[in-house]
Amino acid sequence: MNRFDLLKTFVSGAPSAKALFDRDLCYLAYSDRWVSDYGLDPEQDYTGRSHYEVFPEIGEEWKAAHQRCLRGEIHRTDHEPFPRADGTTQWLRYEVRPWYESEGVVGGLVMLTEDLTGLVEATGGVRQRDALFAAARDVAATLWAFDADRTMTLHVGAPLEDLGVGQGWNVGNKMDEVYAELPVVTDAVDRALAGEPSSWSVVVEGRTFESVVRPVRDDSGAVTGGVGISIDVTDRDYAQARAEAAAAEVELIQGAIPDAVVVADTDRRVQRVNPAFAKLFGYTAAKVIGQPTKLLYADPAAFDEAGRTRYRPSGPARMDPFEVEYRRADGTTFMGETVGAPVRDSAGRTVGYVGVIRDVTERRAAEDRLYHQAHHDELTGLANRTLFTSRLDAAIAVAAGGRGLVDQRSAATNFAVLYVDLDRFKAVNDTFGHSAGDALLREVADRLRGAVRPTDTVARLGGDEFAVLLEGLTDADAAGALAQQVAAALVPTVEVGGRNLSVGASIGVVWGRPDHDSSDAVLGEADLAMYEAKRSGRGRSAMYSAATHGPAGLRLRLELDLPRAIEEGELRLAYQPIVRLSDGALAGFEALVRWEHPELGLLYPDAFIGPAEESGQIVAVDRWVLREACRQVAAWEAETRGAGGDAVLVLNVNCTGRDLLDPEYVGAVRDIASSAGFDPDRLHLEITESLLIQDAVAVAEVLRGLRTSGVRFCIDDFGTGYSSLSALHALPVDRIKVDRSFVADMVEREESAALVDTVVRLGRMLGKGVVAEGIETAAHLAALRRLGCAHGQGYLFSKPVGPEAAASMAFAAALPWAHHWDAPGPWLA
Repeated sequence: MNRFDLLKTFVSGAPSAKALFDRDLCYLAYSDRWVSDYGLDPEQDYTGRSHYEVFPEIGEEWKAAHQRCLRGEIHRTDHEPFPRADGTTQWLRYEVRPWYESEGVVGGLVMLTEDLTGLVEATGGVRQRDALFAAARDVAATLWAFDADRTMTLHVGAPLEDLGVGQGWNVGNKMDEVYAELPVVTDAVDRALAGEPSSWSVVVEGRTFESVVRPVRDDSGAVTGGVGISIDVTDRDYAQARAEAAAAEVELIQGAIPDAVVVADTDRRVQRVNPAFAKLFGYTAAKVIGQPTKLLYADPAAFDEAGRTRYRPSGPARMDPFEVEYRRADGTTFMGETVGAPVRDSAGRTVGYVGVIRDVTERRAAEDRLYHQAHHDELTGLANRTLFTSRLDAAIAVAAGGRGLVDQRSAATNFAVLYVDLDRFKAVNDTFGHSAGDALLREVADRLRGAVRPTDTVARLGGDEFAVLLEGLTDADAAGALAQQVAAALVPTVEVGGRNLSVGASIGVVWGRPDHDSSDAVLGEADLAMYEAKRSGRGRSAMYSAATHGPAGLRLRLELDLPRAIEEGELRLAYQPIVRLSDGALAGFEALVRWEHPELGLLYPDAFIGPAEESGQIVAVDRWVLREACRQVAAWEAETRGAGGDAVLVLNVNCTGRDLLDPEYVGAVRDIASSAGFDPDRLHLEITESLLIQDAVAVAEVLRGLRTSGVRFCIDDFGTGYSSLSALHALPVDRIKVDRSFVADMVEREESAALVDTVVRLGRMLGKGVVAEGIETAAHLAALRRLGCAHGQGYLFSKPVGPEAAASMAFAAALPWAHHWDAPGPWLA
């Protein structure tokens, strides 16, 4: 199972809310908890749908954060409100981080959310309950009094108006008349007049009143009447009921929360815990209530730190989530993520704290594993290119910070890089198989670790290439000594599968300089130095020097990299259309080689054909170009015939002198064209004028040998060499190409126009076709058509394009340059 499949399995099977997205923020996988937490429809499949489509309320700030994460950042938030799909609001903690589909390549994002709605509502419920208790104490009262003959003498209070009774309306009336329907009141009057106090509760018109009556005595102690107070406790009872309900809700929420909840007083002593606490910590509630929460911390210093920075009476209303190591009752520890908040009374005073603790040990371990996989080589366990370049960039930044004058640099800011390339690894891999090669790489990794210091970073960059980052060196000599130490460690044979295998290494060394500004620059120089060491005889090291590893070093590197480019498919073909100038029809293509170098990017022929010729690898390059071009054009023709078309395309392929004069060349061309199913009569091999005069006899023999098979020839860049007319007439050459330098100036310079005219006339006289190169303007096209030039190519029609774009031209009903023939031009004047 690859890294991506592991990540999908991890996300979709997670018990918490997680989702995996591609770079366009479309769902790749998500957990069940994600669906439930966000109020999504569990019956729907959201795979492939945009996150922004599912949640259109997502704002620009979040979208910007997502884009930063796609560039490698990690984004975390405290609890934030989020509108659910079902219209409700939930409180979430977010974490968004990139996932990598290969070294340094972000494949998309992983989102992890934790639902804190229960905590927010729970703490809100406590505050609401406190408010209800405070409201219950703020009651309204009715005062009333009567004399010895039971006549009401006082009757005032706010509740009277609620009952539709005016203030003092009943004064002067008999108590028995006012409360005729409330015998509990008249009984209380009797008792008061008898000298006994009483109290009762009664419901009047839906409202509850609590009343107390006391007798009133004169100085002699004789009862002269009574006084009563009635309190409307309807709101108080309601508030008490709501408070009790809120407390029950809090209790219910705490019981339902799967995470541990701890409520503590201002001294941070435990006051209450929920059932999940016992499962997580192994303590019963009775064991911890009244105990300091310090009991739960694995490190007492962490408890003290939390008190100084988080659990403070004057602290904020909410705390950012934090992680700390806790200790269970059995002594084992775990990493817990805590979300805390102070509990405040109605006056805003802090009366305690509540914390929700979640065991994130497994999550952290999974994240650490994913991080390790993303930053380490799976085979050897060494750092990979991503981690190495990150540390190298950091070393460059540190060195830059300590760079004033050169003599002010210290060992703390110095660094060097060793680029290690195994000398005979390919032979081992090819001879004994990949398992032996893997075993060898693991042994090399172990030896590299042992040869350098523990503080140095050893990495496998890929294949058989390793690198070492050395920091804190005194000088460049120390780096050279460590390079020799590494080379020596790789000299002894390695036993693999009962065989003693010998493998050495070539090492390039770069000493950090003030002008270094990126890891790519340092590794590029180390690579060049490594190639210099390899050319010096293998098993050696070389220190980079700008004087010796400039252009010459690059040329050497290209020579050494070319075999790999051919074997590993780094060469590419571009096709430039050849246009029939009479009507604008597509006549064929010229195939042009490119090199997609893994470190240097796209290289054009002028960068690597010279090194290829010098190293003798030009033959392999030429054969690859011929084979791939014949295969591709034959495939296009077959596809157009299958669609009812009749495309017949000419194919021009450049041929170098070294390849042309190779004894096997004639047979190779025939075999390549035959195996590709391409008609050799439409294959035009382009040769230069200079080649004709180097060895005219040998060239003529090859040309005639291939001409019998139908292959045709074209002289490239005609007019820039010194070929004689007799040679041109005698050789089986079918076309000549007018060099682009003459075409470029033919409109402005009469000399160039005359030369082009001469070449066109000469071709007509000798029976040779003429192709003009470098047609870039409509004026060029008009002039060439007036001269009667048959074919042309240039940017006016198309620059060289990849196979897909060329195929679209081969199949097109209307070509992109057709408009140049839509209206009469100056050539018809």
